[in-house]
Amino acid sequence: MSNVHPTAIISKNTVLGDNVKIGPYVVIEGDVSIGDNTIIHPHVYIKGPLSVGISNEIFSGSCLGAAPQDFSYNGSDGKIIIGDHNIIREGVTIHAPVCYDNADISKNTIIGDHCLLMVNAHIAHNVVLKGHVILANGVLLAGSCVVYDYAFISGNVLVHQGVRIGANVMISGGSRIGRDIPPFMLVSSYYGLISGINSVGLRRAGFSIQERETAKNIFRIFKEFNSLNGARDAIVAHYPDWQDNRMVRITLEFLAQSKRGISEFGEGRTAKNSLDFHQ
Repeated sequence: MSNVHPTAIISKNTVLGDNVKIGPYVVIEGDVSIGDNTIIHPHVYIKGPLSVGISNEIFSGSCLGAAPQDFSYNGSDGKIIIGDHNIIREGVTIHAPVCYDNADISKNTIIGDHCLLMVNAHIAHNVVLKGHVILANGVLLAGSCVVYDYAFISGNVLVHQGVRIGANVMISGGSRIGRDIPPFMLVSSYYGLISGINSVGLRRAGFSIQERETAKNIFRIFKEFNSLNGARDAIVAHYPDWQDNRMVRITLEFLAQSKRGISEFGEGRTAKNSLDFHQ
């Protein structure tokens, strides 16, 4: 049985799971499903079509399902899909998807499982967050971005439309990201330059010393080449058994899907190599 505060306004099309708690002045419109053991704090606005999985917690002032900030929007066949065990803090906005005739862009706006979205993070239309993603306060993800498992994006980072952030990436606060960040890398520059691998994050995630050394070798190869194809070919040549090496396999699969190219490598204001990874 669910616990709904009498001041909450709930659409007749809303489906509530067991033990859902909905606080004062929550508004839920349209086709919405809320999974078991989810807590929705006061003054949250939710608009369907939208589904929320089990054991999520959504804090006050969040707005989930509002129309995207895109002039082309005229309704959509997609929806917002939020998985299980997520924490969505105060003031987070998650926008409805735009209908694109592009198979490379998700039809839906998707939040995976075990994600933490901190205060005032913005998830635009058609964004996909995989599992265990952390967005710190004020992160802004433009439309159609994809963030892979265990990525950590620090406060007030700006991410351009269509950019992909690889698995286990760490991005330092205030960075502006205009191109893809390959898996396992570290961005420690306001200018979005890749300065190394996410050594601490990889160690904490249980990656072996050998796997971390592989990530370092991949980083070195990236720095030596000024084209995406050249770097990819060099990685394959260095690791002929790449299909059996998960670090290399994940990296090559990520590169194969790159549309915006890969960020430059360096520190501070200037990249050590002025790389253009656009294909």
